[in-house]
Amino acid sequence: DPSWEKLPKTGLRTPGHFYKEGKIAPTRVQAVFLQAVHDEEKILFKLTWDDPKENKEATSPDALALVLRPQGVNPLISLLSWPANTEAPPLDVILWRANLSETKRNLQKGFSFPEQTGTVLKSESSYEEGRWSVLLAVPAVPATAVAGTFLAVAVWEGNNQETGRR
Repeated sequence: DPSWEKLPKTGLRTPGHFYKEGKIAPTRVQAVFLQAVHDEEKILFKLTWDDPKENKEATSPDALALVLRPQGVNPLISLLSWPANTEAPPLDVILWRANLSETKRNLQKGFSFPEQTGTVLKSESSYEEGRWSVLLAVPAVPATAVAGTFLAVAVWEGNNQETGRR
């Protein structure tokens, strides 16, 4: 849709590491680009990133998690160390996976490779010329998905066998 070209785009750096064959290895996706529009009912997020090869294999598919952080939570806390304490509210995690037809939304206490359970969200995705494009329609309720909400993004590049916590 050409109307997305007119909207501002924010680049989110996603460098990280994971364990591969017992050794620390760098993740391949270094940035995700985010655009968003909203009305009273929903927020549309468009996320794009470069990926050298499409992977829909069930064992380690290309995947993306969009995490909406609860209000009042320090935005500098790492997802890998969440929850920061036992009273920490759950994270609002939206998981898209290239090998599944449904995108799911969950409230979960910790962050790891999220389970594919929860509320089904409307989504669309495409892979063209080495780039994934994922469109997520997120209801504006509950209040975790409101303007000013901090968010985080995690990407798993399946061909690099990235899974789990990064």
